[in-house]
Amino acid sequence: MLAMCAARLGRPDDAGLATGGPFPYFPSNAALLYAVAFMAAGWEGAPDRHAPGFPADQRWTVRFEGLQPGL
Repeated sequence: MLAMCAARLGRPDDAGLATGGPFPYFPSNAALLYAVAFMAAGWEGAPDRHAPGFPADQRWTVRFEGLQPGL
């Protein structure tokens, strides 16, 4: 959403992500982190394997700790 807004404002080089500091909270950053955690830890009803949201063909090496499955 932030990248689309930046494009509409004529600032397409602005990706819309907070990449420095100090910076304000942007929901897009949280959504990306949640999506990756969801893919790594799984969810209710997910396949019973390590990192069920990533390809099972060994192209990814996924390591994580302390994440709980999503709902």
